[in-house]
Amino acid sequence: MTDEPFVERRNRVLRVWNWVIEPLERRPVASSILLSLLTIAGTLLLGEGVDYKKPDWFKATPFLVGTIVVGISVVLAAGVTNVTKTNRQRRATRKALKKVLAMMAAHFGHPNRHCRTNVMTLCKDGRRRRVDAGTACNMDGDQDRELEIDNGAGVSGRAVRRKESVLWDLATTPNHDWGLWLSELAMVRPTLKTILSVPIFMRDDGQKERVLGTVQVDSDLTKEALNITESDVKFVEVCADVIAIHLRLIE
Repeated sequence: MTDEPFVERRNRVLRVWNWVIEPLERRPVASSILLSLLTIAGTLLLGEGVDYKKPDWFKATPFLVGTIVVGISVVLAAGVTNVTKTNRQRRATRKALKKVLAMMAAHFGHPNRHCRTNVMTLCKDGRRRRVDAGTACNMDGDQDRELEIDNGAGVSGRAVRRKESVLWDLATTPNHDWGLWLSELAMVRPTLKTILSVPIFMRDDGQKERVLGTVQVDSDLTKEALNITESDVKFVEVCADVIAIHLRLIE
């Protein structure tokens, strides 16, 4: 069993590390200049600390400071390289996610029929979920592109609680608040008639299955007009498994 205080300390250190490294990664020219200057300064200090031509050839203070400066430059350079690689992987993963969601929308008739697709991922506290606006398909201009709700709220919340796919005809429950706050309800697209929500699971050997989020297909059309069948639901469930693999890469 993992020691929770240790995990918290590790995460705190990682947050500080990213706070230092990420600005350098975003400014490659400035970071290259800074690292070069640190390396030069450290080398000069090392040279000052070790001068064989003088009787007192070893000076501990400049040698120690030079070693630390050079060490910092090496660590920062390695950190920037690692963050750059990680960020490239995240960008590629998010691009792949966007393609999966676009493929799902096309499966249900977009752009000839109204259909939107999106992923809602868990917030840091694990108690709420938020639409990933950057990968959502056909949600441009919609307020619920930025929607954040309690983990158990909405049709998607029912999918989370039941750990199974939920297809809902919103016309059958026109006044249902679905556990959403009024401010959250106001963000939801008012013309929606159908929502299909599928939980996204992480399955590791020997570990308890957990939910990473949900994937949604919704539309202003009724489920009869969309002609959603059991095979369509299975298709979205397969897509959810693919999305789970991608989400694990950017956790």
